[in-house]
Amino acid sequence: MTRGKSNNLQSDRANLAALSLIWIALAVLVDPIGNFPVQDDWAYALAVRALIDEGVYRIPDFVSTNLGPLVHWGALFCWPFGFSFTALRISTLVMGLVGIGGVYFLFREVWGDRRLALVAAAAVLVNPIYFSLANTFMTDVPFVALISVAMALIVRGLRREDRIALVAGLALCLVAVLVRQFALVILGAFACAWVARRGARPAEIFKALMPLAAGIAAHVGFNHWLYRSGRKGSSTGISDITTAGFGEFVGEFIYSSTHELFNVINELGLFLLPISVLCTVAHFGRTAQGRASHRTRWPALLAIAFGAAITWLILADHRTMPLSGDTLHYFGIGPLMLRDTLLIGWNLPPYTQPLKDFWAAMTGFAIVGATLIVYAFAKGGAAWLERARTLRESLSRAWPFIFFAVAGLAYLAILLLLAMRHDLFDRYLLPLVVIVALALPAIGMHAAAGKWRRSAYAFACAWLLASACWSVIATHDFLAWNRARWMALSDLMDKQGVSPRDIDGGYEFNGWFLYDPLYELHDEKSWWWVADDEYMIAAGPMPGYRIDRRLVVDRWWPGFASDIFVLHREHP
Repeated sequence: MTRGKSNNLQSDRANLAALSLIWIALAVLVDPIGNFPVQDDWAYALAVRALIDEGVYRIPDFVSTNLGPLVHWGALFCWPFGFSFTALRISTLVMGLVGIGGVYFLFREVWGDRRLALVAAAAVLVNPIYFSLANTFMTDVPFVALISVAMALIVRGLRREDRIALVAGLALCLVAVLVRQFALVILGAFACAWVARRGARPAEIFKALMPLAAGIAAHVGFNHWLYRSGRKGSSTGISDITTAGFGEFVGEFIYSSTHELFNVINELGLFLLPISVLCTVAHFGRTAQGRASHRTRWPALLAIAFGAAITWLILADHRTMPLSGDTLHYFGIGPLMLRDTLLIGWNLPPYTQPLKDFWAAMTGFAIVGATLIVYAFAKGGAAWLERARTLRESLSRAWPFIFFAVAGLAYLAILLLLAMRHDLFDRYLLPLVVIVALALPAIGMHAAAGKWRRSAYAFACAWLLASACWSVIATHDFLAWNRARWMALSDLMDKQGVSPRDIDGGYEFNGWFLYDPLYELHDEKSWWWVADDEYMIAAGPMPGYRIDRRLVVDRWWPGFASDIFVLHREHP
């Protein structure tokens, strides 16, 4: 090994060690300990518990993802001491760290710059959605981890003609398909990149489509096996994104996609701000030294026009970040899935002026970030077209961009199609965060002058530090709120002998104890499998109920949720 390669390897090890230590430190600060479910992970945990306690692989009908290998992954962490949500949470934290390493090596493989890879991996690490979901047993973080490592191996295999890396990447992508079926877009993107690199000969097209065919077969075969063997009452497929008729599709898709694209570009702008600033400032550092051409102007004008347009739209609608729901809320990280807070909209934290000012500032940063993303895409695309004309660059040299462009656009198209029937949750954007980030350095960040580069890295470091602080505080408070809720529920059941059937403890509680695929909805009760709401857990008083107990939540963020109230129905 040469000295240069040895130094590079040592630098990579040092960066990965630093990222690992930061991840572990932040996880310890958050305190993920607690035997309670969060959001949808109660449904996934039911499958793990069935495997551990009964030795049966069974997935609840409520689960829409494939889930597959994640059940065994969670069971592996529960094996030493038995089933617990703490063990499941630790399993996701481990996968989260794998994902950070995958993003780092993905950027190293595509762009080669260690500092850029470090910033990109750190941006994912401190992302509040990624970090908070890593403290659950949700599928989002494991999915991002799997596809990040898979894409890094695929790129390495294609670039270096490394068959082992390529096969490993495709195999890992098949595993990702069995966790969430949307990993099929990566296999489709690989097919396009393979044909672009190897040519459109029939033999090459056949080779390109084989992994995609294997992925589809794995998805269909896995669900057929679940359904036919009685391990799931209904087959998990993609019917929920393909049921719209053509006429209905055209009208609804145009309307919903316009609205959702607005949300997506702004949220990506906020999440990717340190990378976009790093790349753009570096590019303009070169421009300030007189080495840029007039071709910089029209992308800049386009980006400025776009930024002005989205600013006008936000001001006209009186909207601020966060624009999508589910994970990020004005009071921090959520959701607060109780009857009063989620279904009725009562007892929510007050939207104070400091919170309004905070999110107004975040909205401004999001607009700046979105503008920089548009500029980077326009400038990078223009530069590629120029090279293609002057150097007659063939598709064989553009395969990396084809790979990520197809993956990103296909995944975005699925999200927009889903938005016609379902809410587009902010956590669905995590794969796009990685894919869009990969395109930003195409702007040409490697040519920056020293002072510009130092300024860009200083801003990136400050932003990452602030994001880390906010993510830790908000995640801690969300877990503390859930911990207090489940302490109240445990006291009701263990000390007072109240049956779970007599409690509306919120979505996660009733799902965990009373999930029933045949449950009939009642207008006077919450939709989440409530048999009788004699007792109710709430974030404040409710009509027709008296307060039996109030638990104070150990909050770090002053604007977070109210305390936990144990309510008992008043009888006439």
